Amino acid sequence: MTFDTIIRGGTVATASDTFRSDVGISAGRITTLGLDLGAARQVIDATDRLVLPGGIDSHVHISQPNGPGIVIADNFESGTRAAAFGGNTMVLPFCLQERGQSLGQAVRDYHAKADGNCCVDVSFHLIISDPTEQVLGQELPALIKDGYTSFKVFMTYEDLALSDRQILEVMSVARETGALVMVHAENFDAIRFLTDRLERAGKTAPRGRTSFRWVPNGIPDIETRLPILFSEGVSKGRIDLNRFVALSATNHDKTYGLYPRKGTIAVGSDADIAIWDPKREVTISQQILHHGADYTPYEGLRVTGWPMTTLVRGEVVVSDGALTGRKDHGQHLARDISSFAPPLVSAGTYVHG
Repeated sequence: MTFDTIIRGGTVATASDTFRSDVGISAGRITTLGLDLGAARQVIDATDRLVLPGGIDSHVHISQPNGPGIVIADNFESGTRAAAFGGNTMVLPFCLQERGQSLGQAVRDYHAKADGNCCVDVSFHLIISDPTEQVLGQELPALIKDGYTSFKVFMTYEDLALSDRQILEVMSVARETGALVMVHAENFDAIRFLTDRLERAGKTAPRGRTSFRWVPNGIPDIETRLPILFSEGVSKGRIDLNRFVALSATNHDKTYGLYPRKGTIAVGSDADIAIWDPKREVTISQQILHHGADYTPYEGLRVTGWPMTTLVRGEVVVSDGALTGRKDHGQHLARDISSFAPPLVSAGTYVHG
């Protein structure tokens, strides 16, 4: 048998095992694990390197509407490119339904931004900001059936916060369908009350820098997240390699209905693989990163361990620090129901996997 690709000479790790093995890849999937696998059209030398499941970033914001005058730094091309350089093979960004917009239209608009612009695979969470009868009774159940099996609701922010009744209505749909709900849980009124008090007292500048009203939500981290976790965790002996794989890949896929297609190195799984040099020392700097932001909060941080080669469904998208994959290689994937959210089939009865 001739493989499309063999990764040869490396140490393979999953969330449960670590072993020496070559990896045979055909048609985008892992087809054989073992030694002396024979011939391949492409052989990747992984001597002295770790062969790990590609990372999954299951909480990212890319090309998301964010209010007047506010622009998300990363679009799908830059965000997924940075993800690939950081050893990730899939990201789960948030598709935001704006007030007054149908949920179906929000999904179509988000696909228009993503399709043809992804270096790695993607799958959308939904953000429900306007749970109308049509959304709750028709659109949301239909989208869950189509593989959009997780969504988020907010208890704060002017154009996102839902009432308690609306949150219960959304959760009711999740209970009936088996969708997984994320809740951004803050007290909107308490935040506004405290904000007004702090501003009246002139206490607006944390650490003397800028008004807290203008501190952006979140930080650019899609490329540096895994190298920092590896360095601070594995390299410093705080967690073992299998725990790193669980935290960076396997747990995400099990949570969001992708396992075992993603998140592990096993026969039949997608050949989503990151090849790491565990000894490589890198000083993080904005100059070496590939995201759309104009800074990194980790400037000057020295890490040990760095992803060198990233494969998405068998295609090498990053090789030794160079982008080699197509920006349209990534696909949107429908997901199964999460094992953590079994659907209610009758009063008091749940379906358990």
